[in-house]
Amino acid sequence: MAFARTLAAAYLGGFAAVTSAALVRGGASLVPRATGSYSYIGDTGPLLWGSLDPANALCSTGVNQTPININPGSSPGVTTLAAANRPVLTWPDVSGANFENLGLTVQAFVSGSTSFLGDDYSLLQFHFHTPSEHLLSKEHFPLEVHFVHQKTVALPDGTKPLAVLGAFFEMVKSKTKPDPMDDVLSQVKNIPNKGDKVTLKKLKFKKIEDHFQDFPVYQYSGSLTTPPCSEGVTWGVSDEPFEIDVKTYNEVKDVLKFNSRYVQSDLGQANLLEQASAFFCPA
Repeated sequence: MAFARTLAAAYLGGFAAVTSAALVRGGASLVPRATGSYSYIGDTGPLLWGSLDPANALCSTGVNQTPININPGSSPGVTTLAAANRPVLTWPDVSGANFENLGLTVQAFVSGSTSFLGDDYSLLQFHFHTPSEHLLSKEHFPLEVHFVHQKTVALPDGTKPLAVLGAFFEMVKSKTKPDPMDDVLSQVKNIPNKGDKVTLKKLKFKKIEDHFQDFPVYQYSGSLTTPPCSEGVTWGVSDEPFEIDVKTYNEVKDVLKFNSRYVQSDLGQANLLEQASAFFCPA
């Protein structure tokens, strides 16, 4: 019990809350992708992110944290978007994008425009998590991609909120259709170590643009899935997975290892760590 009380104090001890607005000021993108201050296992893993830095308060106290389990039609705070409200992507094909191993993920730096729920966003980058961070009807997938955006026009306070589009990958023995991420994922094996980089050949985004228009998208207001776990992030998660073959997935997993945050409480519910503290350390 003494250990539990000490742990709870580390989780919950007097940290100041932050929001996604704090990530972007004066038009500069500060989307965090730290490579050494946190991890996904042990004493720097997700259970203790809130104790690593005062700025990480919401990791252990936030009530709208990501990822979540999405139960279509029944998850509180999650909307299945009508076709007319799905995100509209205008992402030009690009050649020569940098693709880098950041230590905790692999990330491509790209650009494009996305209209989402009446707001315009600029695409900044995309990166991968294995296994998937979100669950769909309690089912996990082997891989998930996140397309990270920043609002194009600043709010009156000068901040530019974030939006993330997510999509799952389903593992198949042999692929039945070309996948827009094939060329990207095939390069992961070539950047096995932190700091390794490759230059991607031409990326064609038309199929991704169509993907978010043609299939259901689940929208909610959540958080970053990495410290500082800032809230106020607009999420759109596609119902339809892309495909990845077994060989490519094993190559990706060999590099990424495990880099997923555990599933959080339903939106609006007390943070799981606060619930655990209340259980083990009742007042």
